[in-house]
Amino acid sequence: MTPSSTDKPLSEHILRTLLYFDIFSYPLTSTEIYRFLGCPVNDIVSVERELERLKIDNLVFQFQNFFSVKDNNTLADRRLKGNREAELQMPHALKKARFISSFPFFRGIMISGSLSKNYMDEKSDLDFFIVTEPGRLWIARTIFDFYRKLFIRKKHYRNYCLNYFISSDRLTIEEQNIFTATELATVKPTIGLIHYQNLMKENSWVSNYFPNLMASVNQSALPTLDSFTKKSLEKIINLFLADELDKVIMRIRFAWFKRKHSRNFTKTDFEVAFKSRKYVSKAHATNGQAKILSLYEKSIISGIGSLAQ
Repeated sequence: MTPSSTDKPLSEHILRTLLYFDIFSYPLTSTEIYRFLGCPVNDIVSVERELERLKIDNLVFQFQNFFSVKDNNTLADRRLKGNREAELQMPHALKKARFISSFPFFRGIMISGSLSKNYMDEKSDLDFFIVTEPGRLWIARTIFDFYRKLFIRKKHYRNYCLNYFISSDRLTIEEQNIFTATELATVKPTIGLIHYQNLMKENSWVSNYFPNLMASVNQSALPTLDSFTKKSLEKIINLFLADELDKVIMRIRFAWFKRKHSRNFTKTDFEVAFKSRKYVSKAHATNGQAKILSLYEKSIISGIGSLAQ
């Protein structure tokens, strides 16, 4: 899916932005709409003026300071409750990020998922985006997965959802669409600020989707935590043909992913949901990206159609 065309009217861009976030039942403020618009706008005043017109036509509805394509005032209350819960959960997530960073070859830790968008509820997990040492991604992932399986109770797995691993020398995200652009635009750096900055630099294509995006994330992340124990473990692992070991682990784990999950996906969807390369690892059993993009396309067809009537 390509970025929205800049020749579309501002009203359509506003609706597209609201329709995307409506998939998550998440109304937006005018500032957020401005930031996530698919076309450049000189200032937020133009957006606010257009929102008033859309309200008059009953295409957009306002509750408190939030806007939605649905006439449902409970969405604002739901969002406010989720925002409060996210604020309470953030210190907990930062503590988990510091712990995760103590594992060998972990270099950058960023909060992703719903918490990165300042929302949490009873169904939300703590999701993390991980940057690893080059050539050690699969070793790093496997060490952490073994630790989680052996020492963390299954009911607490949701506090350690490491949903994307990428090597620090290959930070460009290959799937470039509104879903990945939104995820990148909202990740919050916690450990290894330089890796977050490099990630944003290598994925400047995000501005094609959100040309008004302003960097508002707190960039006071801690430096990568390299304790004596962590450094020692890395040195020991590097003694045992670590380059080859990493490749072997990748092949074994990909074969396991394929045996367990491939029957539930088309070949194309499986390769995206369980991308397994030397420099990247995903394991998304629900294939959320494909589902959300499909829902978004359908909502565009029905939602934008109402604008033309």
